[in-house]
Amino acid sequence: ILYDQVQIYYFLYLVEPYIHSSMKRKRTPKRHTHSTKKRTTIYLPVNIQLTKPTKEIHNKLVQLQTISQMIMDRNNYIDFYKDVILAILRVKETKGYQVILDESSCYTIESIKNRTGLTTSKIISICFKLENKLPNI
Repeated sequence: ILYDQVQIYYFLYLVEPYIHSSMKRKRTPKRHTHSTKKRTTIYLPVNIQLTKPTKEIHNKLVQLQTISQMIMDRNNYIDFYKDVILAILRVKETKGYQVILDESSCYTIESIKNRTGLTTSKIISICFKLENKLPNI
């Protein structure tokens, strides 16, 4: 049973090499990727306390490239899903922060969303987890 978009994308990623060419329409849907500055609310786990949200989040966004690289290789993605994404999906208590994301970050976040189905908040939470190597986000 598949429960949410992230699990559906993960399943499609697992079976993608085996999907017959006549079934290409069943592959992971691609959303439009934009690259404009964006003011948004990011919801992070309550154990991440920020005093200057935009600055502190921008410092963690260097991890976006690591995430992007991890999800491009099928074998790495499977391990990344099990070790990192599942832990982030279990987080229920979050706190919202108003931030402005730059064009480059928006573009990379959108491409990660297209590949994983994760929300912007979950992707940024992963950046904190990777940067801090927090065991229990």
